[in-house]
Formats: sequence, structure tokens, C-alpha cells
Amino acid sequence: MGNADQFACAERRKYQRSAIFSAWFGCVAEQLLDSNSLIIIYLIALGGNESFSMFSTSLSALCGIFLVIPCAGLANKIGLRLSYSISCYVSCGAFLLMAAAPTLVPAGYAKYLVIASCMVYCLMRFPYSVAWYPMLDMILTPEERGGFFGRMRFSYILINAGFIYAIGKLLGNNPSIIVMQFIIAFAGLMALGRKICMDRMPDNPEVKQNKLDIKKALNISIRNTPLVGFSFYICFFGIATASIMPLAVIYMKTRLNFTAETIMTITSLYMVGQITGYALTGVAMRKLGIRYFQITMHTIFVIGAGCIMMIRPETAHSNVYMAILAWMLGIGGSFSLCLNSTEMLACAKPGNKIMASAFCQTLTNLGTAIGRTGTTLILAAGVLMPDWKFFGIPMTCYNFLFMFYFFMTLFFYTLLIISPSVISKHDDYYEP
Repeated sequence: MGNADQFACAERRKYQRSAIFSAWFGCVAEQLLDSNSLIIIYLIALGGNESFSMFSTSLSALCGIFLVIPCAGLANKIGLRLSYSISCYVSCGAFLLMAAAPTLVPAGYAKYLVIASCMVYCLMRFPYSVAWYPMLDMILTPEERGGFFGRMRFSYILINAGFIYAIGKLLGNNPSIIVMQFIIAFAGLMALGRKICMDRMPDNPEVKQNKLDIKKALNISIRNTPLVGFSFYICFFGIATASIMPLAVIYMKTRLNFTAETIMTITSLYMVGQITGYALTGVAMRKLGIRYFQITMHTIFVIGAGCIMMIRPETAHSNVYMAILAWMLGIGGSFSLCLNSTEMLACAKPGNKIMASAFCQTLTNLGTAIGRTGTTLILAAGVLMPDWKFFGIPMTCYNFLFMFYFFMTLFFYTLLIISPSVISKHDDYYEP
């Protein structure tokens, strides 16, 4: 019997609603940072350059490499409720500090305080995330996972897409720092709503009953072939794809010369793509099966990187093309997140849920960090020519990077063979 089977259907639905409401509140701040547009515009307004702005997008993943597994041990020691409560309170404070940065320090140093606040917020994402999945395991049967993650992410992205679109309208062509400060502060306060909703969900007794021996639990995870296979696939996939959308935002701002309103509108269309993807996830997983769902997700990113690679400053209607591609990448991003969540729970052995999810999240963050930090270092070092020609066609350094992502994503099709959804037989635990 699974953990969720102890609750009646009506109870599970009630707890699932609380989980969805918590996502609505908490993901306002998450999407503001992860969608990158407002933070990048804010940093540029405070004097940050393109590499500085790109670095801000890699902070969460960099922190995750080192903190997810220790946070799993911390959550086991202090309990899931205290773990996510600390996360919510400190996250709120970090966003308020980020908003207040221009008024707290001299103008030239405000960008550093914003980056430091982003770092604090990123640090606090992991005490929350290591508690989140074991709590979801209490209210979701295997059959409910795909549909739940699709509904949850569909609803919160729908809310956030409207929020991001409204931000674009508020910012206009000449964004005001005061308006950006207000929006960032509002996003931070919403993190407190996450805690209130999560307090209504049941705790996971396994965490208290099974004291976590990190070394032993990690060894169990490392010997779990389906978990390791999927984690390494998603790690390399992140190296190839994590920088595509953040770099596209910087490209639109610095070389395509789109206005702030246009960039925010395109970002909102990225979220509309996520809404579309989340709405389709449950049906797509059932119709295609996990194997072909994963292949479809991978293919979307191959096409997206290849098409952005061909958009140049002189390309006519480039804003329309970028909007379409942002929408398509949003679908791919939603498919990727839902696949990650469902496969993480499917591969985790009973009694080892915290460490299994921490192991998978660590590899996921490693891929994202390598991809985005690598891009940051390339931009900062200036090793690429700003303008060059490819078979006589004028290109920029951004086009070269998108070309690099395209070929990497294409090559990493080969890693599908180590994913549990593709391997037909399993000698280890796997419950899709």
C-alpha cells in the first residue's frame, strides 16, 4: 500500500487543492526569478551588464548542487513543516531586500545587493523542495501524479502569465525602478501564502520514523539504476537547454533592441506555452506513454534552439518569430518539469523518498548550473566575436551560442537509452 492510499479520495482531493493553492502563492516569486525578464531588466537598470544579468539566472542551480542533499538531512532532523516554514519566511525577506536595494545602498552597489538577495532566495528554495515531494507522496497515488502535476502547474502558470503580462504593461517602454521595486516586494509577500496552504497538508510520518543516514540513503540512491539513469539524462539535457530562454531575453534586450514591454509580452507568451503544455500533460502522458512523451519534449527543444539560432538583428518580424518560439519552448519547459516530477517519484524507493528526490534534484541543478554558468563565463570573457559571418551570412555571438545549444541537444538524443522510460525491463524499483 502506498502512502496516499490511507486517505479517502475526498481527503486526497482536499489536500491536493491545498497543494495547488500553495503553488499559486509561492510560484509568483519563483516565476519572477525563473522567467528572468524582470530581474534582468532590473539589474540592467541598476548598472549590471549582460554577463552579470546572465549570472543571476544560474544562482538557483548553483546553490542546488551543494545544498539539496544537506537540506534533505536537515529536513529529516527538524521535520518537514519547520523546513518549509523557514524557507518561506526567509524567501519573503530576501525579495523585500531585493526590492529595497536601490534605497538601502549607493547606486553603484545596488546591483550587488540584488544579486546577494537572489542568492539568499535561491538558498531557501531547497529546504522547501526537499519537503515538498515527500508531502506530495502522502496525497498522490501513482495514477494521479501526471494529472495532478499538469493541473497544478497549468493553474499557477495561468495566474503567473497574467501577472507577467500585466508587469509588461506597467513597465511600458521606459520602465520605472519604483514600479519594479513594488512588483518584487509583492512577489516576496506572496511566499507567506505558500506556508499557510502547506500547513493544511498532512505531514509525512516516514520522515520522523526513519532517521536519515545520509551516506546510507545516498548509497541506496546511487545503486538505484532507473533513478541514476534518469538523473544523468536530465542533467545533460539541462546543460544543453537551460540557457536558451534566459539568453534569448538578453539577446532581445541588447542586440534585437526590443522594448521592455515587448520583452515582457514575449515572456508572458512563454508562460502561455507553459499553460498549454500543462493542460496537455495528463492527456499526452496517457496517450503517448512516458517514453514517447519524453522524446516529444526533447524534440521541442531541438527545434526551438535551431530556430532561434537563425534569427538575426536584421530579420524582419523577429519579434513575431521570437514570440512563437517562446510559446513553443514554454510547452517544452512544462513537459520537462512534469516529466522530472513524475519520474522522480516513480524511481524513488519506498523509505528513501527524501534522498531520491534530493539526488535527482542535485543532478538537475548541476546541469542547469553548468549550462548557465558556462554561458555567463563565455559572455564575460568576451572570447566570441560580437559579429561574424557563417557562409557569408552575418551572425552575432548569440547566434553562435544558440547554434551550440542546438547541436548539443541534438547529440543528447543518445542519452535517452539510459532513461527508465526507454529501457523496457527494470531489475530495480520503478513504479510509473
